Amino acid sequence: MRVRHSKEALHGQPPENAFIAYDEDERPVGACSISAQHKPVLYPEQPYRIYIRTEGALQALDTLLGAATARSFMLMREEGKSRARIFTACAPEDSEKMESLKALGFEDDDAMLRLVRVLKPGPVGIPVPRGCTVVMDDLEDEAERRYFLDRFNQVMGQDKDDSFLRNLKARGRIMRLLMVDSQGLVGELLSQEKEGVAKVIYLFTEPRWRRRKVASHLLEAARLEYLSRGVEQSAMDLCRSQEGAMRAAAYCGYRVERLLVKFPGITV
Repeated sequence: MRVRHSKEALHGQPPENAFIAYDEDERPVGACSISAQHKPVLYPEQPYRIYIRTEGALQALDTLLGAATARSFMLMREEGKSRARIFTACAPEDSEKMESLKALGFEDDDAMLRLVRVLKPGPVGIPVPRGCTVVMDDLEDEAERRYFLDRFNQVMGQDKDDSFLRNLKARGRIMRLLMVDSQGLVGELLSQEKEGVAKVIYLFTEPRWRRRKVASHLLEAARLEYLSRGVEQSAMDLCRSQEGAMRAAAYCGYRVERLLVKFPGITV
């Protein structure tokens, strides 16, 4: 098995961050790419997130991940990062791949979960924090959309533009709840209603307000609005490592419906 850098971009990543594996007859049997993002707000302990995307034959996995992991450490040095998580994706049922990953030092310690909640009438039992106000907005105003996208991209380490919101609206009604105080944003929720389910797309609390049930109040306020629109079920996809959001969801009655994908990794 031989591995070389790709001759062209792969999965949107430059050739220096992409590898192709070849068998003894020089036939390509697998490929991988490396993408790095800085997410200090979501992951203060390991803010540098390096994702390795792989494809192809299982027998190429060891060689590809070895090259990709070495390249990941090189990226860390180039960027001057000392705390990071190097991770990849694995289907829940793919035990063979998971065993190979564990042999390479990857730990099965994170996953994306689908959480669901049956919505029932009742008052919001979580008070708004003192000095705060909750407002609803459908992001029709251009300035508000730009303000939201700037913050969303900063928090999520992404580069979404207005087409992201247009596509969401095209597939279902969206709702945004904001909690603010005299200093500005406290927390925020964005959801989309589709086929009778309100799916929470984005849930965020400003670091200075965390562990004060801001996210829980937003989820409860959203519940009342959903019910007023005839929606009786809510869902959200969260990683186990998103501990604050997971706590808020559990407190409000969301339960794990299924495991979507595993994200085994190496914490540096």
